[in-house]
Amino acid sequence: MGSPNHIAVLQMIQNSGAEMTHVPYKDGGLSDLLGGALDFSLDVTATTISHIKAGTLRPLVVSTENRIDVLPDTPTFSEAGIGAPLYSWNGVFARSGTPQEIIDRLSASLQKITTSEEFHAKVADFVQVPRGGTPEDFATSLATETENWGRVIKAANLKIE
Repeated sequence: MGSPNHIAVLQMIQNSGAEMTHVPYKDGGLSDLLGGALDFSLDVTATTISHIKAGTLRPLVVSTENRIDVLPDTPTFSEAGIGAPLYSWNGVFARSGTPQEIIDRLSASLQKITTSEEFHAKVADFVQVPRGGTPEDFATSLATETENWGRVIKAANLKIE
């Protein structure tokens, strides 16, 4: 409960008007999905891609901002009209007051890595889509996500217990 996948399903429900029951699973419920006990599951592509290629699962949408190379015919959340992109991400943070020179050097190094062909090839092995960007891009992204997901959480009346 309260996981990014749970919040994304709530967004799907709110935007589609569909009636669904969220069933929390620690592992995404893949076994129950394959066994027919679930109608659908929101799970990471790296976990499901072998089943998709084998024909035992059918992708309905991807939660990324753009379509992904391994599933080029699968629409995004936005294209399907069910919500904003959702993806796991990692960010690098620095303590408040870190000198701008250090932030700039760290940012330049990270951008060099995240734009390299080697990095893109490596993360593609895990069906990941690298984004990279400047500290300002990251701050904008954090603000957008906070607003987006805050709206979904408020509409669902979720509370921390």
